[in-house]
Amino acid sequence: MKGPIGLVVALLLGVLAAALNWVYLEGKTRQVRSVSFLGIREGAAIRPGDEIQDADLVEVRIPELHTGKLKDYVYFYDDRETLKGFRATRPYLGGELLRREDFRTPPPELRLAKGQLLAWLSVDSRSFVPELVNPGDRVTFIVPTATPRAALQPTPVDAGDGTGAPAAAPAPMASNVEMIGPFVIAAIGSRLGSAEVSRAARGRGMSDYELGIVVKNEGTDAEPRLEAKAARLAELSRRVGNQGIGVLLHPSTEAR
Repeated sequence: MKGPIGLVVALLLGVLAAALNWVYLEGKTRQVRSVSFLGIREGAAIRPGDEIQDADLVEVRIPELHTGKLKDYVYFYDDRETLKGFRATRPYLGGELLRREDFRTPPPELRLAKGQLLAWLSVDSRSFVPELVNPGDRVTFIVPTATPRAALQPTPVDAGDGTGAPAAAPAPMASNVEMIGPFVIAAIGSRLGSAEVSRAARGRGMSDYELGIVVKNEGTDAEPRLEAKAARLAELSRRVGNQGIGVLLHPSTEAR
């Protein structure tokens, strides 16, 4: 009996020893085995809007045992071909990893509800900072007006021809402004998302001063009719072009 029992015990101890040895070696292997992530090379300084070049990218090896959930949040080195040519949405310094959340995709299309229209308005580039405004924000427009002072008659002056005949002086002009709004912005140029995402895709353009605003249609689809404030805005903007049209940004209604 001792012979067979001793043989069985020896076999079990051998299997246990082999299993423990495998666990030990697997742990050591995992410490040595690494995962390659995509990072920014040392010495590089990338600003928002800069195009990411191949020379800016390096392989960053991290032991697999210490990666945890990092794989879910950063790019692998094998993803580098898909990111070359993208524009940075935030500053990067050497040694940083490229995070997936930094390369969001803008909304694919513009959607309007029933009874809404999209109207375009050019604003004065000297009085508008497009990077600080995003689609969904509410704004009021400051539109200059210039009307003759009807109450003032031309002032008789000497014509200077020696006859003493009066000559009519030009009627003085009164400059004023009118505030019209609020309106919800649906697009800034071709941008439908945040400024950061826009810079990642194309950078800033001249069309950023063309605002697409949502207005009510008080007519039908076949015969649209603008609401009163939108009609007034259209009238004044035709009169002055984009010269002097400013923007007032309303506070966000979202909880902070």
